[in-house]
Amino acid sequence: MTAIRLAAARLQTYDLSGCEIYSTTEPCPMCFAAIHWARLERVIYGTGIREVAHLGFNEMTIGTRQMQTLGKALWPFIRTFLLAECRQLLQTWEKIPGRLVY
Repeated sequence: MTAIRLAAARLQTYDLSGCEIYSTTEPCPMCFAAIHWARLERVIYGTGIREVAHLGFNEMTIGTRQMQTLGKALWPFIRTFLLAECRQLLQTWEKIPGRLVY
């Protein structure tokens, strides 16, 4: 959501049609809604929601395919993009002392 807000401010519009977003993990419902409302053209991510549940990101029980169907979102998702690198980032994050767990 921060990336969307910053892009909107830089482009001076909330309509981000033609833009794409990259994420380490599949978007949660809140981020999915922000992506939908910003009209982003494509979502590219590495790990899936099931893969990060053990890290405390367990509020994401609705996958992107289901949200895409329910929200009639037509933009594509590119899954498992740079998967090994995303997994490495999550492993590094997991080792941070005092990290926030949701």
